[in-house]
Amino acid sequence: GSSREENLARFDAALIELAARVPAAEAALRSEILGAQSIYAALVGLRSPGSLYEQLGPRDRFERTLSAIAAWLRAESRSRPVIGCNSSF
Repeated sequence: GSSREENLARFDAALIELAARVPAAEAALRSEILGAQSIYAALVGLRSPGSLYEQLGPRDRFERTLSAIAAWLRAESRSRPVIGCNSSF
């Protein structure tokens, strides 16, 4: 029931928070995450006229989407590793 503007503001805040969790040594990854904002937004239904995503052709959209998903997975894995060490084994 939120407005598009509220959803977009929450989305942007979450994306900025993700980029902030990426270690400082991974500045290129932070930049890649923030640069793919319109691609992530389109994936969750927040498309904007004139955005990078809207300007891309189908093949470029596909390739950029795959790259954006890979960057998101790298960012999540760098900020919160999925597999931890447990010495109780």
